[in-house]
Amino acid sequence: MTERPTSLRDQRATRRGLTLLELLLVMVVMGIVMGIGVGSFASLDPGRASAVEIVRGALRSAVNSAKARRAPAVVRVDTKTGELTPRGLEVVGTWHFETADLRGAFGVDGIGTGTRLTSGYLGEALEFPAGVNARAEFGIQDDPSFEFGEGFAIECLIAPDATSSAHAVSVGNVFGLYVLATGAVRVWFVSVDLEGEPSGQVVLDSDAGELLAGRWSRVRAEYDRRELSLWIDGVRVQQLAANEGVARVQAPMMLGGGQKAFVGRIDELVLSAWEAGEPRALPKTVVLEPGAPEQIWFDAAGHLDKLAHPEPITLSLLFDNGRSEVVRVGRWGTIE
Repeated sequence: MTERPTSLRDQRATRRGLTLLELLLVMVVMGIVMGIGVGSFASLDPGRASAVEIVRGALRSAVNSAKARRAPAVVRVDTKTGELTPRGLEVVGTWHFETADLRGAFGVDGIGTGTRLTSGYLGEALEFPAGVNARAEFGIQDDPSFEFGEGFAIECLIAPDATSSAHAVSVGNVFGLYVLATGAVRVWFVSVDLEGEPSGQVVLDSDAGELLAGRWSRVRAEYDRRELSLWIDGVRVQQLAANEGVARVQAPMMLGGGQKAFVGRIDELVLSAWEAGEPRALPKTVVLEPGAPEQIWFDAAGHLDKLAHPEPITLSLLFDNGRSEVVRVGRWGTIE
């Protein structure tokens, strides 16, 4: 008669491994678990998710820039290289003319000749008296912030004392505002060719009578390599389609001066430049479907620019494995 093991050691001795049935059961369970895990990982497709997030990230960057700066923004789309580059309009210089040293907000101060401080729109303003060819000079030419190749915006308050033609603001002889004897305002800039050499001057005039002697008017000009526009007291009065680059600043900014002296007052001068963010490249296995817009514009509120895009935008990403993904931009700047 066989005796039963009576100790724990004896019990372990009688069972030294898994039975064949138990081993098969463990292998089946492991197979199921591994199959689920691999399937889930494959469905995630990190390369696909990364490409979609690159597109969404570039678009969100432009939207956030527009909202934060309260200025237009754009994403340039290069379907050949698969790069998306967000760009925003950034303030690079402001002058409120509250002190005699013509101090600027970003450390660019000016030197006045024949100018003086007087009562402004709010606080003080810079006055250019008659008969002395008054002018103010600001050394911006060596500051890399004042790079306007991709476009610019210039805004100031102007109160002419007389109806005479003269330069009010000239930014390095590259762009500026000119007051005409008719009471019109002219915005101009020097364009460049594909080699970066000066190729001519682009000019846009308002109607006569927009400026009145002794009255403050807020003048704003914008250029974004899409159009040159002129605003007076918050109303866009003229626009001109253009796509040329802007010449490089190599001279100081000048207020007044020149052969025909400006007579009047200037206040709250603000300069802005279009600045490009870091290009975001799609993986080599992903391409944008032909027909994608070359530029996606957002207005100062971060909404899709209605003038450039009357309808919402759809960007289709095509993967080398035959799959596709869609990124949508809604009217209100929503990225889906």
